[in-house]
Amino acid sequence: MISFIDISKIRKPGRKVSDHAVQEMADSLNEIGQSSPLHLNKQNNIQDGVARYWAARKLGWTKLKVSKPSPKKKDRRTKTVEWLTNFTNRVRRIPNIEGRVQIVDTSDAERLDEITKHVAGMETQIKGLKERDAILSALEAGGVDNWEGYDHAMAEVD
Repeated sequence: MISFIDISKIRKPGRKVSDHAVQEMADSLNEIGQSSPLHLNKQNNIQDGVARYWAARKLGWTKLKVSKPSPKKKDRRTKTVEWLTNFTNRVRRIPNIEGRVQIVDTSDAERLDEITKHVAGMETQIKGLKERDAILSALEAGGVDNWEGYDHAMAEVD
């Protein structure tokens, strides 16, 4: 997007240009005017045209023709960040049977409710299996291979 901008809004470049180059550019600007714009980034830093900038300042110009990125045009990083933000707003983390996290798209609410109920049911089953495992492990540790040591083993579980 090409427009005119007040020279005071352009950030002074850190890169210096020789006095000779600035004078030649000033002579050219006086003779034919500004034929090509300065290229600025979104923060008004000069990407191309440092000599034109210093020459225009030397001549006392207050406005310069500049080219800036369109505000509507998004770079790849911005698009990626927006996509990830949108994605993370739509998903919910639900632990699955193995204790890993399952990512679920919450834009499908019916599916989310179904999965949540399924996970709750699985958690109940897992709790029951862990309790049975604790009982069987206690019986095994107590050396119970018949009913004689059952009461002792059950006391260990509680």
